[in-house]
Amino acid sequence: MANGDEKTAVVAEREVYLLGEINSSTMRQIGAEVIRLHREKPKAPISLKLTSGGGDVEAVIAFCEVVLEKKIPLHVDVYFSADSAAILILCVGRLRRATSTSTFLFHEITKQSGAGVRFTGREFRSHADDLDHTSAVYRTIIARATRKHPDEIAKMMQENRRLSAQEAQKFGLIHKIIKL
Repeated sequence: MANGDEKTAVVAEREVYLLGEINSSTMRQIGAEVIRLHREKPKAPISLKLTSGGGDVEAVIAFCEVVLEKKIPLHVDVYFSADSAAILILCVGRLRRATSTSTFLFHEITKQSGAGVRFTGREFRSHADDLDHTSAVYRTIIARATRKHPDEIAKMMQENRRLSAQEAQKFGLIHKIIKL
């Protein structure tokens, strides 16, 4: 990619790699590349290769909404892990696959604030409302892909549940397991 970010790289004609932590910069790069490839050939699938321990859920939600709104034919392959926010990227794939060694971690959504940040009661409630909204959108995207009830997703998040590739397939998170 343009700035040499080691987390993302275009390695083939219609392949995009997302390797590592997800942040707003990474998602801007991935989003721009996916949109560029989609504009070139709107009906041709784009393959996104993914391994990530998660990151910025809000940046991923924005990416997911663009993929869904533009009906981008995204095929997502998970290698080793798709945790937290990375699960959302997987869920907007029309074809969702993972290697047999892959795992998927669901946990409650958190937000970081700078050290020593102070909030008034109103600001604290506003941040809590934002977290609740983000969590609801997260659950909705996963529920849409898996056809599970959002409450079932919420329970998994509260339990910090990790699924194997086989469990993820049974759950409806992935369509196929890639045998290496």
